[in-house]
Amino acid sequence: MYIDTDSKGNLSINHISPEEASAIALCLINSPSSNEQMVTLGKKLTDEAKKAFAYKNKNQKTNVF
Repeated sequence: MYIDTDSKGNLSINHISPEEASAIALCLINSPSSNEQMVTLGKKLTDEAKKAFAYKNKNQKTNVF
């Protein structure tokens, strides 16, 4: 995982697992920060984590005993 910024200063997180995304998103969304960019990043991470978990669960075979 690595964090990068574009020419406008927007943050992006790359090569991140769904578990990492969920953990970071919770921290960002629930932090008592007034930095709207961090809250927005947390919300985007939450959306991406949901998609990744859904994709992971869809492609994962489950054994039924």
